[in-house]
Amino acid sequence: MARVSRALERYLRIHLWAISTRPMYRDYDVPLELAEAFEFKLLTIDELRSAAIERHRGLDAEFIQDARTRGDTCFAAIQNGSVVAYNWHSRTKAPVLENLWLQVEHPQAYYSYKSWVSPGLRGLRMSETLRGLYDAKFSSDELTSAFGYVSLHNLASMASLERNPEQKRCGYAVILNGKRKARTWCTSKARAWVSFESTEHSG
Repeated sequence: MARVSRALERYLRIHLWAISTRPMYRDYDVPLELAEAFEFKLLTIDELRSAAIERHRGLDAEFIQDARTRGDTCFAAIQNGSVVAYNWHSRTKAPVLENLWLQVEHPQAYYSYKSWVSPGLRGLRMSETLRGLYDAKFSSDELTSAFGYVSLHNLASMASLERNPEQKRCGYAVILNGKRKARTWCTSKARAWVSFESTEHSG
């Protein structure tokens, strides 16, 4: 299946995704070596604009403004005054491909997207730590679950999904990313969590 998924995506622009969910962490203990070296916090709009000045972080002023207008938040790790890792979180909708948006359908769930970790810090589970801290800060009776998707040919992520007893596969999505517009299909259980909105390519 992994070879088929990779070939479909590469040659036909067809994406095969597994949709997974998990309960949010009520508490999260940061590994001691990370707690001593980094500050973890939600970034303010001014901090986001400052981080966007260094373009290698993958942020720009237009993206930040649009994301904040939608109500999205950015949880980050700070070291010596600089952003060294971040995750964005949405309870409404977020971009997933050039002409495709993901819509959060479950009223008590959020979607984590657009993660970045400084190359020298990769392997320290920074994204996982950021998600755990976000959960611990915002989990409530009104916000109980997180969900995401994994490409079927991403064997490492699929294996991680299978190993985590709290992570449940709730369905699948098929994305045909056409030259002008994307077409999408979701299994019935996945539709309780997510839908997709396509826009036409400008080119």
